[in-house]
Amino acid sequence: MKDDIRRAFDGITEAPHPALRASLRARLRAGQAEDPPRAWRLVVGSVLAAGVVALVLVVAVGLQPQGREGPAPVATAAATPSALPTATPTPAIAAVSPTPSPTSASLACSSPQTFSGGTPGVASVTQVRVGTTAAYDRFVIQFDGPVPTYTVTPQGSATFMQDPTGQTLQLRGADGVKIVVRGASATTPSGSPAYAGPMDLTPGYSSLQEARQLGDFERVYSWGLGISQPACLRVSVFTGPARLVVDVLKH
Repeated sequence: MKDDIRRAFDGITEAPHPALRASLRARLRAGQAEDPPRAWRLVVGSVLAAGVVALVLVVAVGLQPQGREGPAPVATAAATPSALPTATPTPAIAAVSPTPSPTSASLACSSPQTFSGGTPGVASVTQVRVGTTAAYDRFVIQFDGPVPTYTVTPQGSATFMQDPTGQTLQLRGADGVKIVVRGASATTPSGSPAYAGPMDLTPGYSSLQEARQLGDFERVYSWGLGISQPACLRVSVFTGPARLVVDVLKH
């Protein structure tokens, strides 16, 4: 190790300046005790300081264990953000529109009777339709205003008289129901059509066999229903839109 230090020191130092050697010899011969000039003092000091630093470096290198690097860098683990809980979406609940309650309703099954109601006034018919469920067959007349005064009358046959001609009309079925609305028409008061749909419906339901317009004269609007058996009826008035509903209940 000493040889390594000596070689390292020799490699990083330089030989003294020739003038320095000559000056030292001259001073020794003359016996002078004065300090060397300031300039040479700085040169000597610099050389000595460089040598000391080199020696320290060599010693430090020599003390470093062979075959090993410096301390390994410490790996800093990246902080993994904790997973935030994902909110489970709440399934949307479909809004169920309630069936509007009728403003009035009547039911008769034991004996034939005439149903009546409505509001005195004038309205135009905008739609006529039929439908069926497991419990009843339905006939609907829809208006552009409040349902005018009406009568719903069961009868023991499916034979009706056409208004205003008086012609006999035979509908399908064994029994019948006559519907008359006063103050209503399928045309507007100005004479333009308000309802241009069919005037004879033949759905062939188990109870309601046929529905046919009987008349539309001087704002008296009438329909006849041909049914398969004696009538068991429920008559209702609904709003939004205004409509007269006749249900033929199934026995």
